[in-house]
Amino acid sequence: NAAGRIEAADVALDLLLTDDFARAAVLARQLEDANRERQQIERRLLESAIHTVERDGLAEHAAALVLSGADWHLGVIGIVATRLVARYGRPIAIISIQPGGPARGSVRGIEGVDVTAALRECSPLLVRYGGHSQAAGLELDPKLVPKFAAAFDHAVRQQIGGGRPQRSLHVDSAIGLGDITEELLDWIERLEPYGYGFPPPMWAAFDVEVTDWRIVQTAHVRMELRQGSHRMQAIAFRQADRPRPGGTVDVAFELKRNSGPRDQAADLVLSDWRERAVRT
Repeated sequence: NAAGRIEAADVALDLLLTDDFARAAVLARQLEDANRERQQIERRLLESAIHTVERDGLAEHAAALVLSGADWHLGVIGIVATRLVARYGRPIAIISIQPGGPARGSVRGIEGVDVTAALRECSPLLVRYGGHSQAAGLELDPKLVPKFAAAFDHAVRQQIGGGRPQRSLHVDSAIGLGDITEELLDWIERLEPYGYGFPPPMWAAFDVEVTDWRIVQTAHVRMELRQGSHRMQAIAFRQADRPRPGGTVDVAFELKRNSGPRDQAADLVLSDWRERAVRT
């Protein structure tokens, strides 16, 4: 969907509709270029937002984070908000202040916080807003952004009963690496389609050793995990800034069928991991 975020969505539509191979090749290259541009814009905006949070210590006390910048690209602010939610574990609003125009923002939430209800509490400061409990958009006068940041933080704090949101990750079941089979993947795929309100199963494996660790495409980590005599490949998207764990770990992951050449049924797509302080 990069064409819709960066250029015009009709490029993607034209690619799907054309029966001219040469035309399709040209359109496909346009989409590839648009996606690379989208990745660069997203990376710059994300780095800027993280720098602001870390420099000002915003994550230390805030229940919600509101970050704004002049002319931040409207096509990627929602993606950046999602990345920051994963990093900081609290609701995030990313606001783009348009030259000579209004400020527009994207909001992403966490489990246990209804961001649309929080925006409702801030509605006197907003021109308009809308969305659902975990994602919303808004528009407001740029001069009111600081007041909105304080009001949004207060509204989220009221929902969670004060303090800061606590990170949580719902795990459906623990499993051993040796129990991941083709049959299990068949059953997982029978439950599809997954989506909002019906996420794919989240699994946990305990006391796992990281035997290989490689950064891929600058942002992701490819690793090999060993549990007893069983070894499996795993990928952790956008977590290359985390240090390699020194001992054994507990890992939380989704299972994706492996379509590559490796001799294992599935890839583990890691959501998180923690080092084990005490082995049991």
